[in-house]
Amino acid sequence: MGDVPDRTCDGNLDRNKRAFTRQFNADCYTEPLPDPATGIALHRGDERRNSLVGSGINNWDISLKKDFPLFRESQRLQFRAESFNTFNHTQWWTINTSYDREVNPASQFGYVTKARDGRHIQLALKLLF
Repeated sequence: MGDVPDRTCDGNLDRNKRAFTRQFNADCYTEPLPDPATGIALHRGDERRNSLVGSGINNWDISLKKDFPLFRESQRLQFRAESFNTFNHTQWWTINTSYDREVNPASQFGYVTKARDGRHIQLALKLLF
């Protein structure tokens, strides 16, 4: 039953107080007290699902297309330029929420562990006939 921590305060941080190693207030969570005889938690923690608010997604995808007429009316050459995450805004994806601070002194509880893809640009030529 000890897989959910007890919540002692609101773990959400203001946007200006977040850092790569501190996406939420990790001090707001504690391990439920164990039974002295068995070492198993006496109750399931009171932290509810989806209570933390992440940094959000700011993603802009842009595409441009231009058709050029060729020799006959039915033939065209099409040029396309597409950009994904055009402004290359860093977007955090995975945050470590595995509470292991009591048994692991080097715990990364609350750290960012992965980011979404950066900018991708692709160019294409297409012959339409």
